[in-house]
Amino acid sequence: MARRIVIGGLESSVIIQPDMLSSLTLVIIPIMNLGGKISPSLLELKQLKYLDLSGNYFGGNQIPEFVGSLKSLKYLNLSDAGFGMMIPRQLGNLSRLSYLDLSRNDLGGTIPHQFSNLTKLIQLDLGGYNNGLEVDNLQWLSRLSSLNYLDMSLVNLAMATDWLQVINMLPSLLDFHLSHRELSNIPILHLVNFTSLSNLDLSNNNFNSLRRIPNWLLSLQGLVSLDLRYNSIQDPFLDSLWNMSSLRILRLSRNQFQGMISDAIGNLTSLTDLDMSGNQLEGWKRRTWENLCNLKQLDLSHNNFKGEILGLLINSSQCFMDSLVSLDLESNQLSGHLPNEVGNFKNLKFLSLRTNSLSGPIPKSLGHLSNLEELHVSQNSLKGVVSEIHFANLTSLKILDASSNSLDLKVNSNWDPPFRLQIIFLRSWKIGPKFPMWLQTQKGLEALDLSDTGISEVLPTWFWNLSSHISYLNISCNQIIGEIPGLVKMESFCPIIFLRSNRFSGPLPSFSSNVTALDLSNNYFSGSISHFLCRKVEGSVNKLEYLNLSGNTLSGGIPNCWMNWPLLVLINLGNNNLTGNIPRSIGSLTQLLSLYLRNNNLFGEIPSSLRNCTSLNVLDLGENELFGRIPQGMGLDLSDLWVLDLRSNRFNGSIPLELCQLVSLQILDLADNNLSGTIPHCFGDFSVMAEKHDTIDISYYYSSFYYSDFGDEVWCMLRGRKAKYSSTLRLVTSMDLSNNCLSGEIPKELTRLIGLMSLNLSRNHLTGKIPEEIGDMGKLGVLEILDFSVNNLSGVIPQGMASLTSLNFLKLVI
Repeated sequence: MARRIVIGGLESSVIIQPDMLSSLTLVIIPIMNLGGKISPSLLELKQLKYLDLSGNYFGGNQIPEFVGSLKSLKYLNLSDAGFGMMIPRQLGNLSRLSYLDLSRNDLGGTIPHQFSNLTKLIQLDLGGYNNGLEVDNLQWLSRLSSLNYLDMSLVNLAMATDWLQVINMLPSLLDFHLSHRELSNIPILHLVNFTSLSNLDLSNNNFNSLRRIPNWLLSLQGLVSLDLRYNSIQDPFLDSLWNMSSLRILRLSRNQFQGMISDAIGNLTSLTDLDMSGNQLEGWKRRTWENLCNLKQLDLSHNNFKGEILGLLINSSQCFMDSLVSLDLESNQLSGHLPNEVGNFKNLKFLSLRTNSLSGPIPKSLGHLSNLEELHVSQNSLKGVVSEIHFANLTSLKILDASSNSLDLKVNSNWDPPFRLQIIFLRSWKIGPKFPMWLQTQKGLEALDLSDTGISEVLPTWFWNLSSHISYLNISCNQIIGEIPGLVKMESFCPIIFLRSNRFSGPLPSFSSNVTALDLSNNYFSGSISHFLCRKVEGSVNKLEYLNLSGNTLSGGIPNCWMNWPLLVLINLGNNNLTGNIPRSIGSLTQLLSLYLRNNNLFGEIPSSLRNCTSLNVLDLGENELFGRIPQGMGLDLSDLWVLDLRSNRFNGSIPLELCQLVSLQILDLADNNLSGTIPHCFGDFSVMAEKHDTIDISYYYSSFYYSDFGDEVWCMLRGRKAKYSSTLRLVTSMDLSNNCLSGEIPKELTRLIGLMSLNLSRNHLTGKIPEEIGDMGKLGVLEILDFSVNNLSGVIPQGMASLTSLNFLKLVI
């Protein structure tokens, strides 16, 4: 009689008859999105020993108390299942339980002391049991003498100062996990009882810049795995690890280690996995790696290694080079050429040297690495010719990431590569003018970047059928010509498409509703956009989030069908020949962050529905024929705006005081309109304009590195010239009210904006004196441009003007 049922797993389901319930021993219902409440009929399964409900969502309901009556349970997994509220004490009645996982839920309250009755428990996982929970007493754990696996990750032990003493009373403990808990320190322990410990995980605790590792941790000679990642450890304790001869896995990434790697690391001859990434290490000695003949994974990325240090690895022992399977030196300061001996690492499957300063050619010996699956050398200064011989034996290669170098690919037109790649990133290589025909052989492509590679011909028809699995396509910044025949009519075509800055022409192509990012900017597409935007496929939802059609010759009106695109985050239709009104349906885009309609022929008033786009960060309507008053609701409802550009339109009336509520505003451009009245004194309250911006934060809402080239861009008029800011946009602060009909005095409150880079009030009817406090604007040393010219100002130039030492453009002429 069948006694097992699996729903959603790999095993086949079986039909359970009523008379089988009492003998059923195993139920697995993982990742099924089940919800609601669990029925008490589960109690009919009297012989149930194994119950797995993980990966479902039970809507914050409490774990049923009757689960504690399933006395035969040895394994209970309720992780990541959306349970909430208190943990029922009745779980403590499960005396035969050997495995309990309550992790990644929203549980609160106190851990029941009945757990101390589980004397036969051999594995307990309470990871994620943290919301509102402060454990003040762990003595119940000390009675679980058979426990060999304990996971208390995410459990709040702020009140449980005895946690280590209790753990020390578990002599059979093999695995202990206490991750993601922000403990202040590692306690001192004078007598160590849990010497059988094999795996210790104290990662993600941030031990307040721990300067000394406690002796008890160093005395655990039986440790096989030690994980101290994402802490703030400064103690160079590697010299003390010499006696951990069994250690195979050592993870020390994202700490504060500095200087040279200790020679003592060479004593850990059992090591198979060493991760010291994300520190401030600067080098190692020549013999450091000699005895590590079992090391397979070595991650030293994101450190401060300088010079031709790669040679120190090359000159290590042959057994070290034979053993290594993965080597990561990404994001250091390595320089010099790649040595020819790199081909001696014959078992390498993963090699990353990206984001360094490596130069010279790629050695031909790299083609000898027949086991290599991933090669990452992008963002270096590599030069020279790459030919078929460089790839001769790379039969296992799946990922080739070599963008942003100055390499020249020269292969025969009929070349059939030995590999079948999934990812090809060759940005900035010299590949054109012909399109690489060898791509026809790469049937399993998932991502392709051939941007800025000098291709200048019509794309072959087979290219659009290249792969049904491709998820990212970037062939931007070439000179590709011709029309695109029925692009992405295939429902399987890739969701991310960058074709910008080419010479594509003709009408906008149709595309699949699966596309999430589309950039066709700076081409020669023409005609209407109505068919492009208003086409709706029955039974499908448009998934587009990023749309850039700017810099073409598109004409006609903007259609009123934006309700078909509910997921849009960024729209750029700027620099075209579009006419008519801004459609009211634009207000249906409640997730919209950036809207660019600059430099078209749009007219009419700003639709009131735009106030529904409450998530907007960037609104650029400059260089059109829009008229009427600036809506008051723009300041009341679009409170997250940090760029507002209405330049070169026909707006009239006074500047609404409600704009002063845009506290996040960093760029305000109302120049070249017909605005009248005075400059609001409350403009001095723009807090972001009163700060210095030292960091670039342009990818603040992008969920994938694939979108890194699809960011915001804003044109600013500086020194009489237009300048475009994209990747540095978050560094720019500017206010331009020039060429209007503004009157009255310059508000002294504007001098509080000490973070401004540019302030332009020229060509108005301003009167009075320049504020005496003008010198305050030099406090942060960022003000570069100040233009008060062509007004009716009077009086002397304030002495404080001499404090504006960062100025490089000052214009005060009448």
